[in-house]
Order: sequence, then C-alpha cells, then structure tokens
Amino acid sequence: METEAQVVILLAVAVLVGYISSKIRVPYTIAMVITGLGVSLAQLRFWNLNAFHLEPRLILLTFLPGLLFEASYHIDIAQFRDNLRPILLLAVPGVFLSTLITGLLVQTVLGLPLADAMLFGVLISATDPISVTSLIKTLGVDRRLGIILEGESLFNDGVSIVVFGILVGLAIGARSFSVIGGISTFVVTFLGGILLGGLAGLLFSEFMRRTEEPLIDLGLTTVLAYGVYLLAEQVFHGLVSPVIAVVVAGIIVGNYGSEGRHGATTNAMILVFWEFIVFLINSAIFFLIGFEVDLGQLAISIQPVILSIIAILATRAIVVYALRYLINRRDNLVPLRWAHIIYWGGLRGAVSIALALSLPLNLPTRSLLITLTFGYVLFSLIVKGLTISPLLHRLGLTCASSAERSFQEMMVKMAGAQAALQAIDDLHRDNMLSDAMTRRLRREYTESVRSYQRQLDLMVVNEPTLAKVNAQLVQREIAFSQKQALVQLLRRGVVSEEIYRMGIHEIDERLRQEEMQDRIIPEPHVEEPEPIEQGEHY
Repeated sequence: METEAQVVILLAVAVLVGYISSKIRVPYTIAMVITGLGVSLAQLRFWNLNAFHLEPRLILLTFLPGLLFEASYHIDIAQFRDNLRPILLLAVPGVFLSTLITGLLVQTVLGLPLADAMLFGVLISATDPISVTSLIKTLGVDRRLGIILEGESLFNDGVSIVVFGILVGLAIGARSFSVIGGISTFVVTFLGGILLGGLAGLLFSEFMRRTEEPLIDLGLTTVLAYGVYLLAEQVFHGLVSPVIAVVVAGIIVGNYGSEGRHGATTNAMILVFWEFIVFLINSAIFFLIGFEVDLGQLAISIQPVILSIIAILATRAIVVYALRYLINRRDNLVPLRWAHIIYWGGLRGAVSIALALSLPLNLPTRSLLITLTFGYVLFSLIVKGLTISPLLHRLGLTCASSAERSFQEMMVKMAGAQAALQAIDDLHRDNMLSDAMTRRLRREYTESVRSYQRQLDLMVVNEPTLAKVNAQLVQREIAFSQKQALVQLLRRGVVSEEIYRMGIHEIDERLRQEEMQDRIIPEPHVEEPEPIEQGEHY
C-alpha cells in the first residue's frame, strides 16, 4: 500500500476513534492506544505500516516540537510565574530524585548494573506533555492545577533529556563520572535553552506584532516551533536544551506575539491550526504506541515489568509528597488533593519511548529496558489514564457538574451578547451602521442580555454553590482589568517599571489569596434586572 493511502487511512481511523471516544467518554489518546493494540493483536498486517514506526528521530524532531509549542502557547505567563516554585521543584529536583530512587529500587529488585538502572530511572521520569495536556483539556481541571501539571511535564522533559545524555556516556563507559562536570553540563544546557528560547520568542513576537496577515502569523509560529528546536539540536549540537528552548519560545509568543495588529480572527486561526496539528500528531503517536507494543515480549517479562511498575509508583509518591512539603513551606500552593492528582496524573508516553529506543545498541540491557519502558507506558496510559477522571471527580477537582457547565455556557452567551452590543456601538460611531439598524440590533441583543441574566440568576437560586463560581470569575476579570490599566500606565510613562511590577505582584497575590480562601458565599438576593438604557456600554 502506498504511503499516501496509509496516511489517509490513519487519518480516517483517527477521526472515527475520536468520534467514538467522545460518545463513550474515554480520553481520545487512550482510545488510540487501544486501537493500535487491537490492530496489532488482530495481526492486521494488510496495513503494511512500514513507513510508520516509532523511532527516536521521528518523535523528537518531527512530533515533539509541535506538541511542546502548542501546549506552551496556551500558558498564561502571569499564572506560570505565580506557580513557578512548584513547577521548577517538580521538574528539576523532582527528576533528579526520581532518577536516583527509581534507579536504586530497580537495581535492588532486578539486579541491573547501577548505571543501567539509573538510565531507566531518568527515561521513565519524563512525564509526557502529550498525555498530560490531552487529559487536562478533556477533563477541565482547576486552572492553577492545570498550569502546574503542564509546566512540570513541559520542563521536566528538557531536564530528563539532558540528564539522559549524561548518563548514557556513563553506562557505555564513554565518560567517567564527575559530579561537578555533570552539574555544569546540566546548568549550561538548561540555561542555554532558556536564553535561546527567550531570544527567539521575543524576536518572533516583534515580527507577529508588525504583521496583519493571518497566514504569515501561522507561518511564523510554525517556523519558530521547529526552527528553534533544530537550531538547538543541530547548530548548537545539543549544547542548549531544544525542549526548554521551544517551551520558553512558545510561552513568550503566546503571551506577547498575539498582541499584534491582528484581531480575534487571527488568534482563533492560530489556535485552530495548532489544535489540528496536535490532533494529527497525537493520532499517529498513540496509535503507533499501541501498534508497536510487543505483547508477547511483555508476557515473557511480566515479573520484571510488574516490579518496575511498583518501583516507579513508589518513587513518584515519595517525590511528589516530599516536594509538596517544600512547596508549601510559605503558602498552601499545592493542597493535598492536588498532590494526589500530580502523583497519579504523571503519565508517561512518547518521550520515554523515544529515549528508550535511542539507547546504544551495545548496551547489554537495552532490550530489557525497552520492554520495561513499554510496559510502564502502557500501564500509565491505560490504567492511570482511565482512572484519573474518576479520581478528579471524587476529589471534586473538575468542572464537570451539569449545573456548572450550564452556568459557564450561559456566561459565554452573555459575554458574546455584550461584545456584540459594544461592536454595534463602535460601528455606529464610525458611520458603518445606520441609526435604524443600530436601534434594531441593540433591541435584539439587549433583550438577549436580559434573558441570559435572568437565567443566570435562576441558576444561582437553584444551585447556591454557583455563587462562589461566579464570584471567582468576577475576581479574575477584575484582576485582568486592573493589570490592563497598569500596562497602559507603564506604556505612557506614568509609572516606573519597578512600580508596575509591584502593582502586578499585589494584584496576583490578592487574587491567589482570594482563590485559596474556602469561604462560603451567602445565597444572593435576586432582583429583577434594571432596564438597560439605549446608550449604555457593556
């Protein structure tokens, strides 16, 4: 079968699996893994997928940059900064601790050489951003918890890959052990990735802020995502972390590059374009993970696979709950319920497999390490992936209640109607709408606003807990408006940058304190909405 036909068939399967998974409420990525397993078990070799195999180069150079960029593009830099301590503690010391503890446990229970066991410890410590972000978007967790999960998964990939490169040399005897040398290599690579990604992100942000063409912006984001990865990997020969570079560049462009001349349409196009790219990549990766798993080899090695799974789960528990103590020394940034999700939600996927497949061919334990990796990835995606949603519901950490979903949907409709009223006023002021048309459209949307407001009021009366949700939304909107006002003062030179940063910090701190307070908001008294005057803005 021609490669082109295989691609079309794979896309058709992805669409079908996506549709079925949405109906049966199974995460799409897990459904693709199960589909791949089914194809492999059924021996459907007529697929002849010789052109599609999980190879380190395919994952790391073709798939990973796009996935990292799309995930980091959505991260709000203010929320990321507020949660920097838990993210960096989990991503940097967390990887080192996980590597050490997993390596020692695996060496003890399986009798592997220490260097080989440490190699397995680091490659299995990479919590996969592909898996994590897919579940976050599907299940709708608290935004701060989502930022911590995404931030850890994005940054600890870079840390894991750097440490993996150092340990590979030790395992095959090509490098002597040096604590100072290893630490200096890691620091240079990590900070170099931040510097390269920061410079590239700022440069491309300036390009995007000066263009009015949506397609040019799409092209710029694509060049940035893959260009900065290739620059770090092939021009700097891995002296800087390509993963960290892409993540930092994506965060900067997502927060500053989108502030250009283009409007909401261009931003929507960028988001939809990258969502489609991620859909294609996820489809290929997770299908091939299922397809490539050798169930026969897993069955033969079932005892070491189970022992390694127990060791990894024990290590993750030690790391997460120990680091939670350090994270919460000043503030309760990570509640205990969140720690449970961070522990169980640390899924493994394509990154761990890519590192395992890139192990040197002359490593005696290579075959066993690959089998152990596939075994845990399969356990992680299927067992953890299918149980994380019930755990989130049980802990009350999702926005999954029908009342809250309906409330949010009504808020969206309200915001749309208010934005339409503002647009009508702007068009009328610019003489692009006649007086008669303006009056007619204002009557229609004003009535819509009143209707939505009445329904929101009734929802709060019938479900008093929604009052707290509404208060949190209002607090976030107020904080956003205050930040925008400070930005304008800074741009006009009214306040210094020091005062601006101080004001932003105070707003963020107040918002965080308000969100962490578990107060009970009394049921509001609902009154009939006041009439909306003709010239009123929303």
